Amino acid sequence: MGEREEISRGLHAGESYRTIAGLLGRAVSTISREVKNNGRRDVYRAIAAQERARHRARRPKQCLLDCRPALRKTVLTLLMQEWSPEQIVGYLRRHHGDDPGMAISPEDFKSSETVVTL
Repeated sequence: MGEREEISRGLHAGESYRTIAGLLGRAVSTISREVKNNGRRDVYRAIAAQERARHRARRPKQCLLDCRPALRKTVLTLLMQEWSPEQIVGYLRRHHGDDPGMAISPEDFKSSETVVTL
């Protein structure tokens, strides 16, 4: 929260991302990403950014496959055919690349929530 306050103050004072990053000992890209993810230079507010971060980090999170029945069905079908996680990800990208609801990463297979769900 303290760093977000410093970012907010720096933006309000018209400081550059580079200046703010130097003061906080952070990379310029970190400051830029933080501001971009939480509005923009003229609307960034530390409290709102902190609330969004807290919301994104809440646990427990619902399992990806529980949220997306079509994805779950496809993944289960391919796993029963002994496809590897990497093969499944490749298949989904080839056949459903334009549908974010059918996206999964190989790392998602390693999470305990996915294993329990399967």
